[in-house]
Amino acid sequence: MKGSFNRIESAESYNGAHMGQIKADFSLRPTGSPFASIKKEVDELDIEQLAFWVKTSDLKSLRIRTTDSTGQTFQQRITLQNTSNWQQVVVSQMGSNTFTYWNGANDGVWHKPANAITILFDRFDMKNAALPATILVDHMTAQMGDWQPELKIQQTALGNIFLDSEPNVFIVRTNRPSVSWATYDIYGAQITSGSESPVAGKAQITVPFSKLGYFTLEVTAERPGSEPLVRSTAYAVVSSALPPGNGESPFGVSTHLNWTASGWSKELSKLIRYMGASFVRDGMEWSSIEKQKGVYTFAPSPDDYMQKLAENDLKLLFVAAFNNPFYDNNATPYTDIGRRGLAEYAKAYIEQYKDQLIGFNVYNEFNGGFMMDRDDEAGSNGQAASVPRKDRVYSAPCSG
Repeated sequence: MKGSFNRIESAESYNGAHMGQIKADFSLRPTGSPFASIKKEVDELDIEQLAFWVKTSDLKSLRIRTTDSTGQTFQQRITLQNTSNWQQVVVSQMGSNTFTYWNGANDGVWHKPANAITILFDRFDMKNAALPATILVDHMTAQMGDWQPELKIQQTALGNIFLDSEPNVFIVRTNRPSVSWATYDIYGAQITSGSESPVAGKAQITVPFSKLGYFTLEVTAERPGSEPLVRSTAYAVVSSALPPGNGESPFGVSTHLNWTASGWSKELSKLIRYMGASFVRDGMEWSSIEKQKGVYTFAPSPDDYMQKLAENDLKLLFVAAFNNPFYDNNATPYTDIGRRGLAEYAKAYIEQYKDQLIGFNVYNEFNGGFMMDRDDEAGSNGQAASVPRKDRVYSAPCSG
């Protein structure tokens, strides 16, 4: 089974300029129960109803999974209209004992708030499982209830890292009537303090600028007759004066900014610049670039990633790795054909983004535990087999 998710810019989107695209191919008759999905973890939201728009000619139904505060997951199947036009999908119940459910409380009762939403389909949702399927997703909205946590601090800036030129703002959600707060520097000295009165369970704390550095915000929520609740979060204030970029600074950062499915964000590139680095070391794996043998794909990703680096004057130290199912049985390359394939993928990437690179690495952590060793000729699965292959990979020919 092959699947992918892409954010696409298109005038055909239902609302705005972008839409999501889920693609899957089950034609290889996979064993087990594979599926294609997109998942969004939500920050304790009291979602009572969910609605979004889809467009597909290939699916007759969709599955919706909702996860509650206990970790219990509910799954429901929604039948789609037989049309290739945009249609709205409405999820009117987040959980019910009439749905399939598992994990967490495992009692068939929805426990507020929601922790995750997943949209998925498998081959049984397709009109023809022998063909690839595509569905477009756009304009998701939610109807919210009035549940509020006892006390929760929410970010307004990525990583709670603020510039000295912008307000240090935090959102506090609580079901208690009064909130007080204080900030402390890295040495524990109090810097500022204040109080807020939540409206509809929400209060905004704006901390005035005092100095650059690393701080702690401590929030206390009170209710008559109850013990105070205390929560804290760390934050930092950095200079808005930009250091040299485009590889001119000797400092760089090793990242996985392109691993958005694992929680990384390309928006971190802005913070990397402000911390004083001028390049990142990162890799876009071989299998994500050469999805069809001999054909190298850069749109929409990593084009979007490289554009974000350029917007923040960051260069890339490119890591060319690891394996590809078209070569050497998806193992770490050990034949001349496999090494040539790795070299050609690296060459294609370098030619695509040569103005943004400061150099490239051939492979990474070659003797790591993730190494795919299937070289029967070498005879062993240990480091003794990988070392001679390491020498051969580093001497792989690359034309041009």
